[in-house]
Amino acid sequence: MLRMVDFKKDDTRNWLSYIQLFEGLTPTQLDWVAQRAHRRIFEAGRNVMGETYDFTQATPGGVFEVGPFRVTPYEMTHIGVPSLGFKIEADGKVLAYTGDTGPCDEAVKLAQDSDLFLCEATYQNDSELSFFHLSALQAAEHAAAGGAARLVLTHITPNLDPGVSLEQAAVGYEGSIDVAVPDMVIEVGA
Repeated sequence: MLRMVDFKKDDTRNWLSYIQLFEGLTPTQLDWVAQRAHRRIFEAGRNVMGETYDFTQATPGGVFEVGPFRVTPYEMTHIGVPSLGFKIEADGKVLAYTGDTGPCDEAVKLAQDSDLFLCEATYQNDSELSFFHLSALQAAEHAAAGGAARLVLTHITPNLDPGVSLEQAAVGYEGSIDVAVPDMVIEVGA
């Protein structure tokens, strides 16, 4: 479990480097921002974030609850950094979200019996596929194998036509398929 008391100054810089807002900063600039952020988080020797928030490190299979939601993390296949998918359950409804992943059995288990499977679909069939991202067809095959009631494709490479991704996904999945767009709202299980 990650505890805020274990969060060091070097960690602050590493965490900030993943935030898009800070993309493009030089290491010196990032260090400057990190020093100020660390002082705010740990002002006057206090762990302000730890006093304010309850942090839980998600681990594969380590079920936890957030309000009315039961959350089960699944380890996805990715490169370089750990990647988790999450099954979120409440009131008999199930949302499954892969995050970044390549083809893997865990993504099928994640999709199992979900009302809504939000699945990354970075590539299309004619793309050069990798082991750490899915094509639209692969996302559809994972949804079908898991018995997901509805599929929403996300994480599509920006230069690809989402309509083509929908067409390709329809080859591997007979249920309802959508492409995630900004401000999209979907009622899970509806």
